Amino acid sequence: MGWLESIHLLSSEEKIKKLIEELPEHFETLLKDKNIERIEILGDAFLPTSVAVILYWCTNVLPTKTKVGLLLAEHLREMGMVNHSVWQSKLTM
Repeated sequence: MGWLESIHLLSSEEKIKKLIEELPEHFETLLKDKNIERIEILGDAFLPTSVAVILYWCTNVLPTKTKVGLLLAEHLREMGMVNHSVWQSKLTM
């Protein structure tokens, strides 16, 4: 079963740019977890102070806020406002 964890950060443009530069080096470590399918950083197309880190999970564990996601959200909270949520597909077409 696949689901995703979304950590959305609202911060300053400078902090977002620095984050985008620094995060990929941490992704290599995170991707060693066989249950993480992939990680994406999404930037709001119209708001340069908004970014989301998406963790795509492929596991039989029920969707939940993971230890990895909670630690990442806590780290990002130092940079601005954070919303941490978990999503699963209800319909695919």
